[in-house]
Amino acid sequence: MADLKDVSFTDRYNGTAVGDYYDAIILRTSNGGISWNTQYFSETEELYGVSFIDSCVGTAVGYPGKILRTTDAGQTWQIQTSGTTARLYDVTSIDAENLFVVGEGGRIIKTTNGGLIWSTVWSAPKTLLGVSFASDSIGFAVGADGLIIKTTNYGQDWTVQQSGTSVDLYSVSFSNENIGVVVGGDYSGIVLKTTNGGSSWTNHLLTQSVLRSVNLINDSVGYICGSYGTIIKTITGRIITEVEEVTSINTLKPENYFLEQNFPNPFNPVTKIKYSVPQSGEVTLKVYDLLGKEIATLVNAEKPAGEYEVEFNAASHSGNARNLPSGIYFYQLKAGSYSETKKMVLLR
Repeated sequence: MADLKDVSFTDRYNGTAVGDYYDAIILRTSNGGISWNTQYFSETEELYGVSFIDSCVGTAVGYPGKILRTTDAGQTWQIQTSGTTARLYDVTSIDAENLFVVGEGGRIIKTTNGGLIWSTVWSAPKTLLGVSFASDSIGFAVGADGLIIKTTNYGQDWTVQQSGTSVDLYSVSFSNENIGVVVGGDYSGIVLKTTNGGSSWTNHLLTQSVLRSVNLINDSVGYICGSYGTIIKTITGRIITEVEEVTSINTLKPENYFLEQNFPNPFNPVTKIKYSVPQSGEVTLKVYDLLGKEIATLVNAEKPAGEYEVEFNAASHSGNARNLPSGIYFYQLKAGSYSETKKMVLLR
C-alpha cells in the first residue's frame, strides 16, 4: 500500500501523486481520481513533492536531492541537477520556467529557466516541508513544529505567521491570495484553513491518517492525500461538512468482495469503513438506524476493482446524519449480487 506524500491536479480530471517509503512511486489519474496508474517506480530513491503547471509539464522532488521533470504528462521523466543531496520535500510551479523547491535545513531553491539551473535563495530556521504560491509574488511555505512563512516579494524575503499548532505541517495550497489550506500532523492528521491571506488560521478537520499534501483546484474543489494510501476530495470547499471517500491505492487486486468492521468501534464521532471489490461495477455503502431508516449514503458510484476506505463523521455529515445521538447503527455494502451488513455503535 502506497504511503502517498504529495498530489497535484491541473483540472478536475488530470492529477499526479507521488510517495512511498524508502522507494519512489508516481501515480497518474485522468478521470478525477476514480482510477490511478503507476508511471514511475524506483527502489533507490524517495519522492516527496510534485507540481504540474498544466496537464503535460510537471516536476517531482525527493531524496537524494532528486528533481525529476516531465513534459509529456509523465510518460517519461528527466533528471535535473539540484546542487544538493539533501531531502527536497516540495515543489511549486509559478509557470513553466519559474519554480520553487523547499527541503531539509529550511533551504529554499529556485529556478528561472525550467530547472536547467537551481540556486539557493533563502534559508528558514527549521526544515520546510511544503510550498505554494498564490500569485507570482505572494507565496507560503510550511514546515516542522507548525512553521508557516510568507513572502510578498517573489521569494526574496519571508516572514513567520502564527499557525496555532506545534505539529509538523507538510503541505500548503492556495486557490487565490486569500483562501488557503495547510495539512500535516504527527500521529493524526490536521487541516488548517485561512480566508484572509494567512493573517489567521482555523482548524477545520482532524483525521486518523497523517495528511501529507493538499491541492486546491479552485475555491470549492480540492484534494488531500496522506498515509495508508489516503486520498480525500472535497467539492464544497467546506471540508468537514461532507463524508469524504478515501481511496486505498494497492497494487494487488482483491480476490473477493469484503466489508470490514468499522474502526474504531464504538466511535465518537468519526469512524472508518474499509471494503474491497474484485471487479468494476456499481457500489453503494449506506448507513441505517435501528428502524431501518437511511441515515447516510457514503458511496454511490461505479468503482474499479480495489480496496477502499470511507470516513463517516456522525457530527458533521449533512442531512439525517448530522449530530446523530448515541446508539446502534448499521452499514450495508452492495456491489453486483454481493450484499453485507455490519453493526456499529456511536457512543457520545
